[in-house]
Amino acid sequence: MNIFKSKIEKLTLKIIEKNLLLLDISESKSEYYLQKLYDWQEDYDWIEWEEFKNKWSYCNRCKGYSEGQCICYAR
Repeated sequence: MNIFKSKIEKLTLKIIEKNLLLLDISESKSEYYLQKLYDWQEDYDWIEWEEFKNKWSYCNRCKGYSEGQCICYAR
């Protein structure tokens, strides 16, 4: 048993199987898409996955997602 798991392996274990099926094969090996899917699963599942994947962006400043560009940059 490997004690040291990669971030991809850890994220994959946290995401329920039916949600993992929403990703293409190439996306399922991407830390970016796995993290986005996990975040969607935990906090944003009221939005359709395809819309969230294509239109919502993570803001490093606010530490959250918003549709399009975050308004924090307008302040």
